[in-house]
Order: sequence, then structure tokens, then C-alpha cells
Amino acid sequence: MQEYERIATYLDQSTEPKLISCFLNEYIGDAQSQTLLTMQASGLVHMIRNNNMNELALVYNMFQRRPASFELLRKHLAEFIISEGNKLVNEEVKNDELVIKLIDLRDRVSGIQSHAMEKDPQIDMTIKMAFEKVVNVNNRTAKALVFYLDEMLKKDYKNIQESELTDRLDKVIHIFRYLLDKDVFEGFYVSSFAKRLLEQRQICEEAEDAMVLKLKEECGCQFTQRLEVMFKDMKMSEELCQEFKSGAASESLKIDFNVKVLTQGHWPNDQKDSQFF
Repeated sequence: MQEYERIATYLDQSTEPKLISCFLNEYIGDAQSQTLLTMQASGLVHMIRNNNMNELALVYNMFQRRPASFELLRKHLAEFIISEGNKLVNEEVKNDELVIKLIDLRDRVSGIQSHAMEKDPQIDMTIKMAFEKVVNVNNRTAKALVFYLDEMLKKDYKNIQESELTDRLDKVIHIFRYLLDKDVFEGFYVSSFAKRLLEQRQICEEAEDAMVLKLKEECGCQFTQRLEVMFKDMKMSEELCQEFKSGAASESLKIDFNVKVLTQGHWPNDQKDSQFF
């Protein structure tokens, strides 16, 4: 505060921005900024790995005052995300583990953007563009998301609270948003969705509905049309079977009669669809 008081007392008002600009150019010029961000024991990567929010906030507050330094901060943040993300995508790990680690990486950098960088929209764009480079290298992320959802919607929903289920679905959607070719995800998801409907004796309709609704909100009704028709087919088939079983014609049958009436063209049944799962 004393420095500000001296400026106000002894110098013309127009001097302040010039002094600050001169100081910033000397203290965090291009070379100095590069050094500060890349120091092994105290640079940006070290701060992120150790979740040093206070130090990250100080770096952001300083660097955002000088455009060239701020761009360098964004560049190094993007390089960290891409480096860490590519390691995950190229690792020979199970699909659910890949998704969990991608979600953890996103949560970490999004937490930094929210708590240390004042929810800066440019930092948010940096995170988005970096993740897009990671998840669109190949189709593995799209397929891993579908496997992760399949396991969760078949088994995990029985052991978790509704709020936790919603949170996990939201985090999957966050990663899904980074996929540029969402039709690839759709192909995988339609096949897994069909398997759950046809093979599972009991599914969590609320969870399935919630996921379809989230996809619809993200991509529109055209994207989820097949899924909604498939859901309606199963409900209608169940109603028809119950109606038949309650009628006189079913009394002569000595078998458990169960029929699925499926709308042609909406269920995966050809070679193109079968490759997805």
C-alpha cells in the first residue's frame, strides 16, 4: 500500500501503468516467465502435481497482467494436460480405469481454473482444447466411456446413492463433450444399450433415462432417437406379454412365454453395428 501511496503523492496519474508495465517486463519478461514456469522443483508442473493452489493463484495473478506471459502460462498448462492425457490413452489399462483417470485429470485442472485462476474463461478454453487433442487421437476414449457406463448401469447402480450416480454421469458427460466425432460414441453406446435391454433381467430405468436425457441435452433429440425407440419397444413388449399372460390363450401353454417386439431399423443387427461392441 505504501508504494501506491507514494505514486499517488509524488507522481502523475499517467505514470502508474508505465511503471507497472516496466516492472512486469523486467520481472516476468519472456525469458523470466519461461524459467519460472519450467523450474523442476517449483515450476507449473510441480505446483499442479502438489496441488499448490496459493502458489498457482500468485502465478496467475502475476502472469495475467502481462499478455505474453499469460499466453505462455496457457501454453504450458495445455502441454501438461496433453502430456498427462496421452500417457493415459496410450497406457495398457482397462477401459474403466482409463475413464477414471481422465476424469481425475479433468477435475484437477478444472479445480485449478476455478479456485486459483478466478474461473478465467481463457484458461477454461485452454483446458477444453487440450482435452480435445487427448481424447480424439483415436476411438479408444469413446469406447472406454461406453464400457465404463455399461459396467455402472449394469452393476454399480445397485451399490451407490442416486446423488453419486448423477455425479458420475455428469463427469462422463464432461469427457464426452471433448469428443469431436460423437457418432463413434453413439455407435458403441447403441450396441451396449441394446445388450443391457435384451440380456439384463433387471435394469435401472431411472439411471438409463437419466443418461439418455443428458445425451439429448448435449446433442439434440436426433442423437438419442434410436435409444428412445428401443426403450419404448421394451416397455411395449413387456405390456404385450403381460396382457397375453393374463388372457385365456396363455393357460394352455406350459412354458414361460416372453417376446420382444423390436422396431426395424433402430436396433443394432448388422455388421456395421456389431463392430461397435
